[in-house]
Parts: sequence; C-alpha cells; structure tokens
Amino acid sequence: MPELPEVETIKRQLSTKLVGLRLTDFWSDTPKMVIGNPEDLLGSEIKEVRRRAKLLEIDTSKGVTLLIHLKMTGQLLYQDKTTDTYHGSALPPLKKPIPNSSTHVILHFDNGAKLYFNDLRKFGYIKILRTNDVEHTRILSEFGPEPFDPDLTLENFITRLKKRKTMKIKQLLLDQKFLAGVGNIYANEALFKANIDPRKKVAELSEEQMKELFKQVKNVLEVGIKAGGASDQTYVNAFGEKGKFMDYAVVYRRKGKPCETCGAKIERIALGGRGTFFCPKCQL
Repeated sequence: MPELPEVETIKRQLSTKLVGLRLTDFWSDTPKMVIGNPEDLLGSEIKEVRRRAKLLEIDTSKGVTLLIHLKMTGQLLYQDKTTDTYHGSALPPLKKPIPNSSTHVILHFDNGAKLYFNDLRKFGYIKILRTNDVEHTRILSEFGPEPFDPDLTLENFITRLKKRKTMKIKQLLLDQKFLAGVGNIYANEALFKANIDPRKKVAELSEEQMKELFKQVKNVLEVGIKAGGASDQTYVNAFGEKGKFMDYAVVYRRKGKPCETCGAKIERIALGGRGTFFCPKCQL
C-alpha cells in the first residue's frame, strides 16, 4: 500500500500539473470505486491538492473535493501532450500501455490532460463530497497526528506512546489512530534505525529508545519522500516512475541478507499479519 512518502510524492507532482485546470469529463467502469456524484465536479477548476495520512484530497472551485484512497494497488497517473509518462509498456503490474484493464477511472481536463486511476484489485476509491465535510468523514476524523505536524512534539509523542503500554511497538506504529501515514516499509526501517526490537511492548522501551524512535520515524519518512517513495510492488508516481527508497532500505525485504551494521542475518517474522524484518543483534 502506498504510504506517506508515496502519497506525498504524488501530491507534490499533481500540485504542479492540476491546479488551475478545469475538469471537463469523468469516466468510470467500476461503480463501487466512485462514491458520490461526478456531475458535481464537471466544469470546476482544481484549486489545491492536499494529503492527509495516505489519502489525497483534490479541492475544486465548486466547493467539492475528491478524496482518493489508493489502498493496496492503486495508481494515479497524469498525462498531457507534453509528457511521455509511461515508458512504453513497462508500467507495473500489467506492463501494458494505459488505459488498460486496470484503469477504472479517468478524469479529463480542459487542456487535454488526463488523470488515470488504475487499481488491479479495485480496493481503492474516490469519494466526492463537500470540501467543508472532508475533515469530518469517519476515516479522516479517526487519524492520529501527522509525523511532521509541529504540534507533535517529542513530549507529546512519548505521552501518546505511554498510553498504549501493552501494545507491541511495530503494531502501534502501523495504527493510523496513533500516527497517520506510517506503513509497513517505513515502520520496519525506523525501528532498525532506532535499534528497537519490533516485538517489544511499549512498556519495555526506555525513555532513550522512545526519543530515538521519534527522531528516526521522521528521518526515514524524509528519506522516503526525497527518494520519491518505495516501489516495493505496484507503486509508481504520477509520472509513471518508480520510487527509489528500496535502494536505501536496510532491513525490509532483506531476509537472510547480512545486516549492514553487524553482519548478522536479517530475520523475518509476522506481527499482526504483516511481514516484519529486523536484525536480531542490533535491535534490542
């Protein structure tokens, strides 16, 4: 699933392309992926592209917003007359030019540009709702703070941790009510950088470990954003390019390979149904 760095990358790219364009047509062949009335969008100008956790928000001049969740295999791909976006047939997972059988929504704009929503598994969705109602939708109202929110101070982070003492730290990092946007890839990497065993309960962490985790969660996400995200499976950015974060990953998907710090073999276990990678010597 695209996590904070992947969605932030797409948000920044679409902000440079969509703002100021008018939406002229909206096509979909999968009704369950579109919640709301597309007619409410037609003729509107794109005013802003925002991100909250792992969701995109595209605000229009009619006071209507597209709330987009890519879920597991969703892709948002921008194409206009000046962009060679899709590199032939190399686009995963089907490796076919688009639109193809994974393309389920197409937005058309007044300059001839198109925004394709591909989703092989059809778990992603677009909600069309009043902009004033966006923050009150159930999914957004339940999110915890953003990792880069200035209000999320070290003191506040530690206080929030201590309220969940019995929870294993890896699973807590994935809880969107605790911290919005962090997913499996970056939780694995942050815990390694902080030298914390992902199986530890919060109550077993020292104050120093909590401080280091606060630092490393943000550091890892910053690297992820600079790398354009992680193309672990189907993720590509809005221009059809793969993210490069996997070039920097030190534990994720590295089972059996030597730890870059101590040489021990990276191990893989399942925690809460998610693949969890760690170094048995470095992470205590």
